[in-house]
Amino acid sequence: MKKKTMAFGGLLMAVAVTAYSVCGTYAKYISSFDIADEARVAKWEFSLTGGKSENDYDIDLFRDSYSLTKGDKTYTYVVSNEPGIKVVAPGTAGKYDFNIAGTAETNYTVAVSDVVVENTIRSLENNYDPIRFSMDGNKWMTAEELKTELEGLFDSKTVYPANYALNEDYSIQWKWAFEKKTITNEDGSTREVIVDAAGNELSATDFVSNDSLDTELARKQGTVKVSLKLTVTQSAEEATVNTNTLQVRMYKAPADAIAETVAANYDFDATKIANVKFNGKSLTGTIDYQMTDKIKDYVFPLEEDQTGYYYPIAVTGSGVDGIERKITINGYNPKTIKNGSAYIILLPLDNNAADKKVDIKVDGVDYSIDYSKLNFNVIK
Repeated sequence: MKKKTMAFGGLLMAVAVTAYSVCGTYAKYISSFDIADEARVAKWEFSLTGGKSENDYDIDLFRDSYSLTKGDKTYTYVVSNEPGIKVVAPGTAGKYDFNIAGTAETNYTVAVSDVVVENTIRSLENNYDPIRFSMDGNKWMTAEELKTELEGLFDSKTVYPANYALNEDYSIQWKWAFEKKTITNEDGSTREVIVDAAGNELSATDFVSNDSLDTELARKQGTVKVSLKLTVTQSAEEATVNTNTLQVRMYKAPADAIAETVAANYDFDATKIANVKFNGKSLTGTIDYQMTDKIKDYVFPLEEDQTGYYYPIAVTGSGVDGIERKITINGYNPKTIKNGSAYIILLPLDNNAADKKVDIKVDGVDYSIDYSKLNFNVIK
């Protein structure tokens, strides 16, 4: 029995040693790769502002009542007898400002379609068309001309690149002239002008007014309608807009910017330009003289360029953020602006200039602002 037991134990020991020897001499190569990917939907963020709410674009270009302000008194002078039914009448006017803005992580196009501008409030047999439309408050058009303008707001063949920031402001306006009025000039002569309900003179070449024909139009109960559709669509076509090309937009510096920036930098008095209107391309209205030491020091070193008439605008650039662009005004005073930011400048206006335009050059691209229709309150 002892022999068998010992032999069995010896066998177990041999096996154990052999197993241990194999574990100590074998090895293996291991290459491990973790493969994973994740994506989100490309951003698509566009909005139209100007309606009642973000999703309600029932606008107030036309209204069911109209108010008038004269002096410190405001009162309603035209009211529809059917609540919610919009009306127009001689002396009424309307305006709709809207903005389309946004960006996408895809190429995209913007198109205008379904443009309708209908106006049956006119007498074709008398060639009488008293309602005029405008997109800038300066150029007034017929319904047919406005339709052409609206159809050309965007070129549907233009392909904007991914991440291009769209930001476009537009305005649609209309006016129905109120009456003819005789004005006595300073030399005693008289002239007949057409005015609105507030007594403001309208351009005689654009507007007509005839009381009897207006009354006839009221009996015929014509209608006026303006509508259009703006569509932003993803595109797989190659972009046609160069993102490195600066898009310059010029507009009147906001009131707070005038108060804080322009006033502080130049001792600028905003009341001097209270009657001036700027549509991004031209200046109209009346501007007052003003000159300060800060204006003299900052605007131009040349005495002959210091006219005493200045208008502040804000220049904004859209494109690649962070890229700086050079700006010069009439060839002087070079400045830089970064894309995506705004730069406020004072435009020097020369009342005696034969060609009343301010030339602004941005990175070699010329922009011009016409002020030939601007009136000057000359200091004598």
